[in-house]
Amino acid sequence: MGNTNDWGSNLPKIDNPLKKLGYIKILTGLISLALSVYVLVSITWITKTDMVSGWICLVVGFGLLTYSVREAWSGFYMTFRMPLGRTDPSSLAANSSVVSDQSKCDYSADILSEMLNSRTNHTFREPANWLENMFFTTLKPLYFLPLPFRNLALKASSAIIRTVINLMCYLLALFLCKTGLITGDLDFVLALYTWYLFLAMTGIWKSMRSYDYASFYNSPDTSSYLTPGKLSISIAIAVLVPVLAATGFSFVNFYEMPVYQHISAFINSFSITPWFLAMSFGNIALTLPLLWLLWQRSRSYQVVTEVSELRDNWQQSIHPDELFIAIENKIMANRRYMEVPNRIYLDLNPNLYVDGNNAKGKFEGVTIQETQPAYQKPVNSIVFNVVRFFASVLGHLMKLGIAGIIVYLAYRGAADVRELSGSYQALCNHFLPFVLGILCLWIYSGILDRATYIIWAEMKFESLLLYFRVNGTFTSSKISTGMSVYDSTRSENELIRSSISPWIIISRIVSTTFLGFGPHRFNNKRYIMEMHKDEAEMDNIVREFKEYMNSRENIAGVAREGDLRNASDILKMNRESVAYNRDRIGNNSGASGDAGLFGGILTDNSQS
Repeated sequence: MGNTNDWGSNLPKIDNPLKKLGYIKILTGLISLALSVYVLVSITWITKTDMVSGWICLVVGFGLLTYSVREAWSGFYMTFRMPLGRTDPSSLAANSSVVSDQSKCDYSADILSEMLNSRTNHTFREPANWLENMFFTTLKPLYFLPLPFRNLALKASSAIIRTVINLMCYLLALFLCKTGLITGDLDFVLALYTWYLFLAMTGIWKSMRSYDYASFYNSPDTSSYLTPGKLSISIAIAVLVPVLAATGFSFVNFYEMPVYQHISAFINSFSITPWFLAMSFGNIALTLPLLWLLWQRSRSYQVVTEVSELRDNWQQSIHPDELFIAIENKIMANRRYMEVPNRIYLDLNPNLYVDGNNAKGKFEGVTIQETQPAYQKPVNSIVFNVVRFFASVLGHLMKLGIAGIIVYLAYRGAADVRELSGSYQALCNHFLPFVLGILCLWIYSGILDRATYIIWAEMKFESLLLYFRVNGTFTSSKISTGMSVYDSTRSENELIRSSISPWIIISRIVSTTFLGFGPHRFNNKRYIMEMHKDEAEMDNIVREFKEYMNSRENIAGVAREGDLRNASDILKMNRESVAYNRDRIGNNSGASGDAGLFGGILTDNSQS
């Protein structure tokens, strides 16, 4: 949330997009909880026959209980009502209308001004590496995605490409060993190289499932960048490792050592190749639906950068200060959504320059504001919703599969160890498939869980972004009324003539943000995805502006009936006084004939 003190009675209603995912997590947590309770309850009769198995079940039960509580806890958190404030979602830039705005911003007032003036969108950065340039060339829609989706697409594509390279390296090593280009125990060398590739693949896909949401949402992910050095090293390892290993083993007489006999017997009895292929093709098979979801999401955006613009010149009898009052109190105040104050990214701060005699001058002012973003409900196809839902379900089913394997090992582990304790090789052959299966399921489930969370968490908003710049010159003149000697009231007014040059640019923008996890869910950046022109809104702004200017009165008048009665009484009294003095002047022949010009003020030499 942008500010912790922005609660109000009139708040926008936003659907919780994570509610369905929360229900899946709750169900997974409850099933795991039931399984953990069963394990803990069964300890009482397990310890009667095998104390070691009882202690193992105790540790596994408490570990599974902890996991189930955390899973259900996070699921309930996702289904709760979102704490929404009047400044949510986050602002595009630093918002001066909020005292303590804590929003992360990807823009600034200068960037927003440049975007509107130059019709560009700074959300989409230029390709910075080979992989991004490949995207821009082959899969251009994926390039025009918000940063979290773009990071996910780049990370998944990088993992797929590196997996394909490792598979090619495996085929190259297999070719070298099977064609007899190198000598030695080639099956042993190939098996060691396959183990190396399996561990390398595990590291590649582990990074795919492990990342921080905050950094993934708000900054480019550079860990997935491909470089020529990485490709060269992978190819060099594929060629050199089998050759150097075979040559080195022959040079040091490794094949005659006892350790070779043990390792060779283990390698010959357990093949890592199926697990290497499962780690490779399994992750690719799970990642392709995620890329398809991102592809479908990219088709929901209209990558346009259009604005509505007005550049004009108006000649109006209005003071410049009235223009700036109109911008703040009428034009922008009428654009508020649900009475929420607009986001002010550049304060108006009008400047008025007046020369020495106050008869003329110039003025200017610039402001950039955004109306409160209005939530847009997502419009997804049925296929998209089904694939996203079942991808999340599959990821959590794999978590339950891991829990089931661990519980099975807890019940059977001690007995199997005692049964196979005489053979180290037999123990490895028995337990290693369970370990590798848990490792593969852990990576599979993590990739699906974290990737689908990002796809579920997207939220779209629509708002009006306005750039208003006004400057011009003004001259002043005085107009006076009621200057006759017979007028009882007088009015002196200063008339200001302004030459106004407004420059208005507006754009109806569509922005997107991603819900985080925790109390400040809306604290992530908001990205501008679409910029549309809005001629109807521009016409309304111009009409309201002109109505405001034409409604200004320049000459002072009397609007209250009480003031009109008082002025009428004064006028009646003046008329009676003039008539009385005229009668006196007419009867007095010695009085000056010019006295009537003064309304009877000049009379004879009497004191009155």
